[in-house]
Amino acid sequence: MTGIDVNAIPTTEELQAMFIEGALEGIAVLERKYAAACAGDLAWPEVILEMRGIAHDIKGQGGSFGYPLITEVGDSLSTLLKHERMQSEAGLKLLAAHITALATILDKAIQGDGGNLGGSYTQRLSALVGEL
Repeated sequence: MTGIDVNAIPTTEELQAMFIEGALEGIAVLERKYAAACAGDLAWPEVILEMRGIAHDIKGQGGSFGYPLITEVGDSLSTLLKHERMQSEAGLKLLAAHITALATILDKAIQGDGGNLGGSYTQRLSALVGEL
Protein backbone atom coordinates (compact mmCIF):
# COMPACT_ATOMS: atom_id res chain seq x y z
CA MET A 1 0.00 0.00 0.00
CA THR A 2 1.37 3.39 -0.96
CA GLY A 3 0.79 6.38 1.20
CA ILE A 4 0.72 10.06 0.48
CA ASP A 5 4.04 11.78 0.86
CA VAL A 6 3.05 14.66 3.12
CA ASN A 7 6.34 16.38 2.35
CA ALA A 8 5.26 16.67 -1.28
CA ILE A 9 2.05 18.55 -0.43
CA PRO A 10 2.62 22.31 -0.69
CA THR A 11 1.95 24.40 2.40
CA THR A 12 -0.53 27.27 2.34
CA GLU A 13 2.38 29.69 2.21
CA GLU A 14 3.89 27.84 -0.76
CA LEU A 15 0.54 27.86 -2.58
CA GLN A 16 0.16 31.57 -1.92
CA ALA A 17 3.67 32.20 -3.26
CA MET A 18 2.82 30.19 -6.39
CA PHE A 19 -0.36 32.27 -6.82
CA ILE A 20 1.59 35.53 -6.51
CA GLU A 21 4.26 34.33 -8.94
CA GLY A 22 1.64 33.24 -11.47
CA ALA A 23 -0.35 36.46 -11.08
CA LEU A 24 2.79 38.56 -11.60
CA GLU A 25 3.58 36.59 -14.75
CA GLY A 26 0.02 37.18 -15.96
CA ILE A 27 0.29 40.90 -15.22
CA ALA A 28 3.54 41.04 -17.20
CA VAL A 29 1.71 39.51 -20.18
CA LEU A 30 -1.10 42.05 -19.77
CA GLU A 31 1.47 44.85 -19.74
CA ARG A 32 3.09 43.57 -22.95
CA LYS A 33 -0.29 43.20 -24.67
CA TYR A 34 -1.28 46.70 -23.55
CA ALA A 35 1.94 48.14 -25.02
CA ALA A 36 1.30 46.28 -28.27
CA ALA A 37 -2.28 47.55 -28.34
CA CYS A 38 -1.12 51.15 -27.90
CA ALA A 39 1.33 50.62 -30.78
CA GLY A 40 -1.49 49.18 -32.90
CA ASP A 41 0.45 45.96 -33.30
CA LEU A 42 -1.83 43.07 -32.38
CA ALA A 43 -4.71 40.91 -33.50
CA TRP A 44 -7.52 41.89 -31.14
CA PRO A 45 -9.70 38.78 -30.98
CA GLU A 46 -6.81 36.51 -29.94
CA VAL A 47 -5.30 39.06 -27.57
CA ILE A 48 -8.58 39.78 -25.82
CA LEU A 49 -9.19 36.06 -25.41
CA GLU A 50 -5.74 35.63 -23.85
CA MET A 51 -6.22 38.64 -21.56
CA ARG A 52 -9.64 37.36 -20.49
CA GLY A 53 -8.05 34.04 -19.54
CA ILE A 54 -5.47 35.82 -17.38
CA ALA A 55 -8.13 38.02 -15.75
CA HIS A 56 -10.30 34.94 -15.13
CA ASP A 57 -7.44 33.08 -13.42
CA ILE A 58 -6.47 36.07 -11.28
CA LYS A 59 -10.03 36.82 -10.19
CA GLY A 60 -10.74 33.16 -9.51
CA GLN A 61 -7.73 32.61 -7.28
CA GLY A 62 -7.23 35.97 -5.54
CA GLY A 63 -9.75 35.47 -2.77
CA SER A 64 -8.53 31.95 -2.08
CA PHE A 65 -5.09 33.29 -1.20
CA GLY A 66 -6.08 36.33 0.86
CA TYR A 67 -6.38 38.84 -1.99
CA PRO A 68 -10.10 39.54 -2.46
CA LEU A 69 -9.20 42.99 -3.81
CA ILE A 70 -7.39 41.22 -6.67
CA THR A 71 -10.59 39.26 -7.30
CA GLU A 72 -12.63 42.46 -7.53
CA VAL A 73 -10.19 44.18 -9.90
CA GLY A 74 -9.91 40.97 -11.94
CA ASP A 75 -13.70 40.80 -12.19
CA SER A 76 -13.87 44.40 -13.39
CA LEU A 77 -11.10 43.67 -15.89
CA SER A 78 -13.01 40.65 -17.19
CA THR A 79 -16.06 42.84 -17.73
CA LEU A 80 -13.96 45.46 -19.51
CA LEU A 81 -12.45 42.86 -21.84
CA LYS A 82 -15.96 41.81 -22.91
CA HIS A 83 -16.94 45.40 -23.70
CA GLU A 84 -17.52 46.35 -27.33
CA ARG A 85 -15.57 49.60 -26.85
CA MET A 86 -12.54 47.87 -25.32
CA GLN A 87 -10.42 48.81 -28.33
CA SER A 88 -11.13 52.54 -27.97
CA GLU A 89 -8.76 55.06 -26.41
CA ALA A 90 -10.94 55.13 -23.28
CA GLY A 91 -10.94 51.33 -23.16
CA LEU A 92 -7.15 51.22 -23.36
CA LYS A 93 -6.86 53.78 -20.55
CA LEU A 94 -9.12 51.63 -18.40
CA LEU A 95 -7.06 48.58 -19.27
CA ALA A 96 -3.95 50.41 -18.07
CA ALA A 97 -5.71 51.40 -14.83
CA HIS A 98 -6.69 47.78 -14.15
CA ILE A 99 -3.18 46.48 -14.86
CA THR A 100 -1.67 49.13 -12.58
CA ALA A 101 -4.15 48.26 -9.83
CA LEU A 102 -3.35 44.55 -10.03
CA ALA A 103 0.40 45.18 -10.00
CA THR A 104 0.15 47.62 -7.09
CA ILE A 105 -1.96 45.27 -4.98
CA LEU A 106 0.62 42.51 -5.35
CA ASP A 107 3.64 44.81 -5.09
CA LYS A 108 2.35 46.31 -1.85
CA ALA A 109 1.00 42.93 -0.64
CA ILE A 110 -2.43 44.45 0.01
CA GLN A 111 -4.31 41.53 1.43
CA GLY A 112 -7.94 41.68 2.43
CA ASP A 113 -10.35 44.13 0.86
CA GLY A 114 -8.05 47.15 0.97
CA GLY A 115 -10.31 48.99 3.40
CA ASN A 116 -12.19 52.11 2.36
CA LEU A 117 -9.58 53.05 -0.23
CA GLY A 118 -9.67 49.61 -1.85
CA GLY A 119 -13.45 49.62 -1.94
CA SER A 120 -13.71 53.09 -3.44
CA TYR A 121 -11.04 52.28 -6.02
CA THR A 122 -12.72 49.09 -7.21
CA GLN A 123 -16.11 50.81 -7.27
CA ARG A 124 -14.64 53.58 -9.42
CA LEU A 125 -13.05 51.09 -11.85
CA SER A 126 -16.35 49.24 -12.18
CA ALA A 127 -18.26 52.48 -12.66
CA LEU A 128 -15.85 53.61 -15.40
CA VAL A 129 -16.24 50.27 -17.17
CA GLY A 130 -20.01 50.69 -16.93
CA GLU A 131 -19.78 54.20 -18.39
CA LEU A 132 -17.60 53.04 -21.29
